[in-house]
Amino acid sequence: MKRFSIVILVLVGLSAGYWYKTGHVALQPALWKSVWIGTTYPPLSNGLSSNGALTVGDARYATYVIDEMKTPDGTELWLASMVKGVNGKPIFTVTDALPFFSGADENGNMSIWGVCGYSPDKVLNIDNSIVAQISARDYVSSGPINAKKAWKANNATGKFESIPPVGISCINEGGQE
Repeated sequence: MKRFSIVILVLVGLSAGYWYKTGHVALQPALWKSVWIGTTYPPLSNGLSSNGALTVGDARYATYVIDEMKTPDGTELWLASMVKGVNGKPIFTVTDALPFFSGADENGNMSIWGVCGYSPDKVLNIDNSIVAQISARDYVSSGPINAKKAWKANNATGKFESIPPVGISCINEGGQE
């Protein structure tokens, strides 16, 4: 029984790596976990670089940021707690992460963040804490793009939580890819 359990664990680990490398993880985030959770930065380790970050909630009182981070294994969205460090410069600790796909995966889906929100009455209220999965084909649109899946950064738990995508839209600020 022990040998059988080890084989299962190895197969699960290999399949999680496959899902991440091929983009399937965008549909199955429960199969993936970032090795960077718990990392404190700056400084960034070799092989890491930030593509930009936004505060979660009101910037004046923010305690978390979402940071798009290039890692040796691909791009991830890090949810990181933020505290003042030496000389008032912020220090971040990664509390959760999601895989990020800026281009289409094999199912035609991509990730988008920082330009999504709830759209009651066709008025989009941007919420920096929302990350969504959209159809890459729709990304060339200049109008609202409906989310297929969505996650919201939770300041209380330090986690990305899956939320219903109904009523969530995103925009392509440039109108073209």
